[in-house]
Amino acid sequence: MKVVALGGGHGLSRTLQAVRTLSNDVVAVVSTADDGGSSGRLREEFAVPPPGDLRMALLALADSSRVNERYVWAHRFAGSGGLAGHNLGNLMLTALWQQFESEPDAIVKGLDAAGQMLGVSGRVLPVTSTPHHLVAGVNHANGAASTVVGQSAVTATNHRITHVHVDPQVHADTETLKAIQTADLIVLGPGSWFTSVLAVLCADGVCEAINESAAAVAVVMNLRAQPGEADGFQASDYLASFKALHPDIGVDAWVVDSSAADEVRAALGPDSATAVYSDNLADASGAHDPQRLAVALASVKNSLAQTSH
Repeated sequence: MKVVALGGGHGLSRTLQAVRTLSNDVVAVVSTADDGGSSGRLREEFAVPPPGDLRMALLALADSSRVNERYVWAHRFAGSGGLAGHNLGNLMLTALWQQFESEPDAIVKGLDAAGQMLGVSGRVLPVTSTPHHLVAGVNHANGAASTVVGQSAVTATNHRITHVHVDPQVHADTETLKAIQTADLIVLGPGSWFTSVLAVLCADGVCEAINESAAAVAVVMNLRAQPGEADGFQASDYLASFKALHPDIGVDAWVVDSSAADEVRAALGPDSATAVYSDNLADASGAHDPQRLAVALASVKNSLAQTSH
């Protein structure tokens, strides 16, 4: 069964750790709007996609026996020199992209080569290799509206986000769209709601590919509010924002923590045919526990794998 998981950051990493226990055919589709930290510096200096979230996805799918490789790829340089703050895996991806820069699909070829180094089970793809910035429309407490430009700025905003888009408008990569269109199960979330989960849907072609696919679509909802971009959000707020911004996406299942199941069912309404899968999904840190998430997604997989829409 082919599983495609979309998003970015730590949330996508947790999902990938979960779904790799359900399938040997997993594709991560990663948001590429990041402009902060090591990723932002490498993006600016070398004109490459931001590597950080792509690296995290690779490590989430890496062969667990490759302990040394995973440890080295995760290393972050300390100190105050030119390498300070850079992650070695980010530098490795940048080096691989330069090795393939004279060839078509250099970014994908570099990621595939990295996957071979790490014994990745599946594949990691950028949603798009074309440079772009994330832009958010926000409402201020006094009723005024404005825009915030750049993923790092959107993450830190303390205003209510109404929508997100990318500038310039970019098209999703061909390999990425093929992966989505041929999936059996598509998983969105959890993660930074506007800057990862919804950002990955902004590239042209992604939403259309999801709807053209015969896959069942599951959205894993965040367990808690996110300071800044989703400050004060409850489960129903995440649900409402997704449905408001992407009413065209047919969601077959919402995966939520048991504590929010009734709230989500009430928000969906009594006539909704959308399934709600709940479990005690949090680990000791309050983030999604990959093993518990795997159990919930297995329920989705078993009951909705043949759903088409």
